[in-house]
Amino acid sequence: MKHLILLFALGFFLVQCQTEQKKEAPEIDLNSQKVKVDETGDPIVTTSCYQLVNNRDSILIELTFEGKVVKGWARYNFFEKDGAIGKLLGTIDKDTLRLTYEFASEGTMNKRELYYLRNNNKLFEGAGELEPVEGRPSEMTYKNPQDLIYNKNTYVLLDECPEGFIPQDVKAYFKKEQIKGTNQ
Repeated sequence: MKHLILLFALGFFLVQCQTEQKKEAPEIDLNSQKVKVDETGDPIVTTSCYQLVNNRDSILIELTFEGKVVKGWARYNFFEKDGAIGKLLGTIDKDTLRLTYEFASEGTMNKRELYYLRNNNKLFEGAGELEPVEGRPSEMTYKNPQDLIYNKNTYVLLDECPEGFIPQDVKAYFKKEQIKGTNQ
């Protein structure tokens, strides 16, 4: 009987040693949104790029997600028209991204509110009536964000972000503008 118990215990031990345990990142709940965190409890940072192509026009967006904070860049390339390039900053709540797009276009700096729904490796851009922020005519915001329609422009997730789609001199310019803005 002792040999049978010893044999059973040895077999159990061998099976346990060979079982590979998969460790998933633990999750924390920030306002009912699950956020993956690493072993230290810090949010896992991920970067994704999305692209919209419409005939000869294209828009490329790079988004970095860190918990509920979203940062990134956007580049609008329009055929035979001036494009725009700038930085994005905002938040994500469940599947909705609310971003501020600070961009340079036609020699001026502007700000515009953007909303996206993220679903199945795609971004769906919100469309609605925009209005200038009081006292800041170069800053546009949605009049009624709750009434946005999300089926006009669909961005697809790229396998990887294109290297250098935002030139280093552009990033340096925005960093300089940010520093200048904090010193005023």
